[in-house]
Amino acid sequence: MEKESTGKVLPLFLFLVAISLLLILAENFGVIKPMRQVVERLIIPTKTSIYRTWQGVTGGFSNLISWRVGAQRIADLEKQVRELSVLTVRLQVLEEENKALRRQLEAPLPPTLKFLPAKTIGLTRYLTIDKGGEDGVREEMMVVSENILVGKVIKVTPKTAQVLLPSDPESKIPSRTIKTGAHGLVVGEFGTKAVFDKVLQKEVLEVGDLVATSGEGDYAPDLLIGRLGKIEKIPVEPFQKGEIVSLLDFGKLVNVFVIVK
Repeated sequence: MEKESTGKVLPLFLFLVAISLLLILAENFGVIKPMRQVVERLIIPTKTSIYRTWQGVTGGFSNLISWRVGAQRIADLEKQVRELSVLTVRLQVLEEENKALRRQLEAPLPPTLKFLPAKTIGLTRYLTIDKGGEDGVREEMMVVSENILVGKVIKVTPKTAQVLLPSDPESKIPSRTIKTGAHGLVVGEFGTKAVFDKVLQKEVLEVGDLVATSGEGDYAPDLLIGRLGKIEKIPVEPFQKGEIVSLLDFGKLVNVFVIVK
């Protein structure tokens, strides 16, 4: 059995040895070189195609990576632009608040008055501001813009307050004219305008004269309300009156101040 195996393997081994010797001799004598050239001619186009495909794949990955990097940079830049826009708006708001505060401090009002800055957040019948009970705002407090009366606080919540404007029908403000010293009441009409009413016939009213609070009632003195427009004087009536031209556009107010003391 063993001899049979050996007999089968030995010829194969001798064959392989012979082939190896022939290949060595062929290489030494330059016989294989032409065959190698033929094989290389057949192989090179395939090898080139495979290499170019590999280059395309690696280039695609490189482009994909570059695209992702570029997209991330664009996203970062867009984020920076948004942050700068928000910062710019905040700076503009702060600048407007500082200007309003400077104007308020420079207004010709008693230095003993204390002011609480507030912003308008709505206007329907009443003007709503963003300061309330938690900030020390109470009913009956005056709201001003510089030395001009905006109105009187009539309702307070923890975070907000509602302000009664001079044009409201419920508003009645003891007032006087600056130039002639005529006394009367500024009363609202229909929520759209105010009139200087209940002025005695003997008092002098002049178009263009400023009207201010007289300091009577719950109102601080010398807060401007408006200018006299058209004057209505009927001799048989006990009183005369004049239209009030407002010094403020209440719909455009942003920064106001509550007189807290």
